[in-house]
Amino acid sequence: MLPPPRLARILRQTIASHTGKWRGIVESPLFQKYFPNGLTGGLDAIAQGYVKNHDALDFFNLKNFGACRGVPDEQLMSTSLVEETVKSFAAARALVDYINRATTRLPEV
Repeated sequence: MLPPPRLARILRQTIASHTGKWRGIVESPLFQKYFPNGLTGGLDAIAQGYVKNHDALDFFNLKNFGACRGVPDEQLMSTSLVEETVKSFAAARALVDYINRATTRLPEV
């Protein structure tokens, strides 16, 4: 699901202004452990207007900001499935909070 253009623009602007915090989330060991492929979403040529050497340029061209991971067939039948699913959601929580704050302009907690 793609974010509406207005929300995508706001999120990109927030990432541009707070790149360190953004990278701290998506490059953290916990996030990388559960989402080793990082963010998914393909490239979007619409993200223009940023300096070509901006530190977060690789994120400005994403169409969406989803964190996805594969689950091996064996794990689907495993007793650890629920525990691993909860850990995955916990690892994505900082990303979800960042996106929600950026797109709703809520103050940080």
